[in-house]
Amino acid sequence: MTERIQAFFASKKTQALSLTLGLLSMLLALLCFLVPLSREKWAVESLGETSVHQLSPLAMSMTHYEPQRLRYMLATGTTGPTYDKLTELLAQAKKAYGFSRLYLVYQDENNELVCLADADYGTDEEFVPGQSYEQGYIDKACVRQVELLLSGRGKENFLTSIYNGDLVLSFAPLTEDESREVLAVLCAEAPLRYTNFSQFHGVELSHVAELLSAVFIVCFVCFFIGRSFSSSETGKNSKNDKNNSRIFQKPTVTQQENNIYIDPLDDVDPNDYL
Repeated sequence: MTERIQAFFASKKTQALSLTLGLLSMLLALLCFLVPLSREKWAVESLGETSVHQLSPLAMSMTHYEPQRLRYMLATGTTGPTYDKLTELLAQAKKAYGFSRLYLVYQDENNELVCLADADYGTDEEFVPGQSYEQGYIDKACVRQVELLLSGRGKENFLTSIYNGDLVLSFAPLTEDESREVLAVLCAEAPLRYTNFSQFHGVELSHVAELLSAVFIVCFVCFFIGRSFSSSETGKNSKNDKNNSRIFQKPTVTQQENNIYIDPLDDVDPNDYL
């Protein structure tokens, strides 16, 4: 039984099959790992570009029609009828574009990033005008993007990371037409329609990748065992061949040196024997 198992693993067909299946399963597992990443990248970029296209005309209209009132609200931080109209405009845009959140961020006299207005002002008790921008899931990448736009060195853009599980963050500067000064940054948070990028047509690619990885490990072990048996069998055969060659080898005959001297009898006279 043991000899049959060794013969099975040492067979060239078994080694070729295990090697082929192992390489194929490894390539498919790698594909199942890369497909969700590419799908996630495409979804984030698609939603981010769409959000930027929606924010650009909105930011332009806010600075074109009400630049002085916007400057006044930025300088004083007070609320009133103008502030209510601003938040109403943000609320309408948020509902029309399907944003999860839409708000304005600026830099106060202490060089801190604070929120000026929010589309949910009046309905969301958590928002207060002038609250800090750096809170919750807002990280350093968001802060750098806002600071870059406020300094006038950037343009409307979005972040390629997913925040709070399903949000794509986009930004657009509010630039005054005459002075080209950036007054504030319009920030939008758009929710993704789906976040399980590993599921494809009802198939969980992560589970398929795990299964293929297990197949690769099994095939690799089988191939390694087969190579070990093959090498040991080859060493045994070569040893037997060497012993057999010693047994059946013809003995080597060496010619020894002949030390016998033959007298030519040149000095013998035949008449002496007659």
